Amino acid sequence: MNRILSVFAVLLLSIAGAWADGYDPQNPPDPYISFKLTVSASPSEAGYVSGGGRYKEGQQVQLSTSPKANYDFLYWTCDGVQVSDQASFSYTMPQKPVNLVAVYAFNPTNPQEPTPATSSYRLYLESNMAGSCTFNITSGAKQNANQYITVSAQNVSQGFTFLGWYEGENKVSESLSFQYLMPASNVTLTARFEYDPTNPDDPPTSQTDIDNPVATKGDVDGDGDVTAQDASLVLQLVAGKITSSTPGVIYEAADVDGDNDVTAQDASLILQHVAGKITIGN
Repeated sequence: MNRILSVFAVLLLSIAGAWADGYDPQNPPDPYISFKLTVSASPSEAGYVSGGGRYKEGQQVQLSTSPKANYDFLYWTCDGVQVSDQASFSYTMPQKPVNLVAVYAFNPTNPQEPTPATSSYRLYLESNMAGSCTFNITSGAKQNANQYITVSAQNVSQGFTFLGWYEGENKVSESLSFQYLMPASNVTLTARFEYDPTNPDDPPTSQTDIDNPVATKGDVDGDGDVTAQDASLVLQLVAGKITSSTPGVIYEAADVDGDNDVTAQDASLILQHVAGKITIGN
């Protein structure tokens, strides 16, 4: 027992001697340490960010951001201090957790305001005198803005003189047909005319004027000959089956005897004329 104690005492003295000589065994190395890198946008709805994660000290990290509609990128900050004005850049990870923020500014004019959906407008065509003409395009039809449109007044009626195309009180053309630059709004163009009864002559007002300017007694149907057909028309007038306004009937020619009345007597005179017994004169 005494021997064991002696050996143990020797070992303790050896260790104590080694410490006294400055023995200092090296500590084991630190384990691998990483730090958290957080990325975000300000305002949060302004853009997209990428590059966040855990990295060790000195590691190069590629950070990137891109804007959403109506926002402009300004710069990156770390703890309120600007670190880069590039949307994408390489960041050196420090020996601590960090939070990087992509700062944006609201800009409602970027992207450019969209153009209006409506780019065509209605072009109305009218005449100041009804029945004076027709038009080459349908009045009220939509036309593309900022394009030239051919506008034409056609089939001008006899006796009408063209004065010009007007937009309100402003004359835009003196020609029946012209190129009109369509504005970005609805517009009305008016073809103005005046009626000139002397050039050419007044248009005829009735079938009588057209077919028989001077009524021939007995020629009721206006065919240039007095026949039994004319006597038949007189009898139909007397019976009320036709009237003075019936197309193809010249009422003045039916009054053969000139008494300002159409009677069976007038039909009798026509038949006597056809038979050669009498001659009807105007």
